Order: sequence, then structure tokens, then C-alpha cells
Amino acid sequence: MGDIIFDAVAMNEAAVAGDLDESRFRARRIASLAAPEGFDGIAEAAYQLSRLLGPPGSEPQPGYGAAMVAISNEIDLVFGDA
Repeated sequence: MGDIIFDAVAMNEAAVAGDLDESRFRARRIASLAAPEGFDGIAEAAYQLSRLLGPPGSEPQPGYGAAMVAISNEIDLVFGDA
């Protein structure tokens, strides 16, 4: 649980700082941590963000900001105020 939340915060901070490659890494990590735990909503939101961000060094597709919010919303649904 803590790793997913930590990575989500780091992912958002990296995006604000313009480091989308770090955000890509964190999104993939969130998906890989959430899926085996059965947190399907978090995993799917993270996979969707990964698709929108694209490969390292590329320009992200429109909607990646909303996809980041979707991850946060899914985390809130699972963990609440944890």
C-alpha cells in the first residue's frame, strides 16, 4: 500500500517538474505493484496513463493529466484516508 501511494506522489511531482520519463517509470511501477494485489482499478488507471505517456523521450498524448487524476481517485477508493 505505502509503495503505491509513495509512487503516485512521486509520479505527480515528477510531472509537475517536467520529468515525464520519471512519471512513466512510476506509472509502470504502480501498475506492477497494484495488479498482483488485486487492485484492478489502480492497475488499469496506471496502464492507461502509461499508454498516454508513451515511450521514454516521447511527447505524451492529450489526457495524461486526467489519467494521473484517475490514479489518485482509484487510490482513494481503495485506501481512503490511509
